[in-house]
Amino acid sequence: MFSIKYYLKITSLILFISAVAIIFLGCLATTNYYTGRTLKKGKMMIFFGTDNIFYQITGDRLQFSKNMPFSPSMGLATGLPYRFETGLRWYYQKTFEGSLRWQINPESFRYFDFSANVHYGSFHLEVNYFKYGFTMSKKLPLVEPFVGYYWYANGDINRLSDEDYMDAITTNRVLCLGMVVGIKNGYIIPEINYQYIADDFSEALVFYSIGFKFDFRLK
Repeated sequence: MFSIKYYLKITSLILFISAVAIIFLGCLATTNYYTGRTLKKGKMMIFFGTDNIFYQITGDRLQFSKNMPFSPSMGLATGLPYRFETGLRWYYQKTFEGSLRWQINPESFRYFDFSANVHYGSFHLEVNYFKYGFTMSKKLPLVEPFVGYYWYANGDINRLSDEDYMDAITTNRVLCLGMVVGIKNGYIIPEINYQYIADDFSEALVFYSIGFKFDFRLK
């Protein structure tokens, strides 16, 4: 028998996804799937992503294309002392990314959680990039909504040879919105990313993805 709490969680997730579908939004190439909270020291989590399920292009300058209905990703994160967290991630096909995060607010601060995040990646093993920003979240009884802001930095991003992804990598500001929904032995994390050109908020790639997180232990 499923409990009322279980049905409330699933209902919250369905309502969230429905709202996204109504306004026809989509998700981003390098998803995050984390909140403003970092993992506690020694704790590990493994995650899987179905990235870029839907996407929307606004404006004429942006390009984005893919040959699959979604882009798979997977990764592993572990908690470090002093509220730090590190992680490694792989995105289909040949994009790899490492991250270092720090939860800024002290444990005694209960109003919301806030983290600073730095990512270093290699896009298609051709172009290296930094992605850095902040995430804020609020843990509620059934869900944990979060919002983030990121920007990209690198001096050679225009050397990318794949024209399908040229504009996607040169846009360098990202607004991220999502929520964590608890399920048995893990979490479901719907996430929306709005990636836009730095000098024009209306030129954007909007992507929608869903991630799955589970506890991970080394034997």
